[in-house]
Amino acid sequence: MSDTDIPSEQATQVVDWRALRDLVSDDTGEQRRRRRSVALTVTVVAWLAAAVLIWTTWDQIAARNVVADQLPWLASGGLGAIVLAIVGGASLVVAFLPADESAPRGSRPPRTGPTSSAAQPTSTAPDTVIR
Repeated sequence: MSDTDIPSEQATQVVDWRALRDLVSDDTGEQRRRRRSVALTVTVVAWLAAAVLIWTTWDQIAARNVVADQLPWLASGGLGAIVLAIVGGASLVVAFLPADESAPRGSRPPRTGPTSSAAQPTSTAPDTVIR
């Protein structure tokens, strides 16, 4: 058996959100308001640009009768609008990231100490905590 056949621990990586949380947790009140303001501005601009791109794409496609002439407009305008919508959504998430170190809703602390098998949850979901 070679070294490449042995499964490694790298296959079970867990997402570590500490770097992102550290990036935004050091914000003071003024920095937090500025970050939120810039992120909301980026969101609005990206979504308006996506709407204009969709309207322009629709207008150009409607003006052409041959499908082969419509496809380049559909591909470039449609993909561009999707990318702009995703950028707007991501910046909206950044605008409302929590600034404190509190645990996200729905997470639970890792278990410590021995527990009986009767007290074990019956869920088959993995016990991972996102930090």
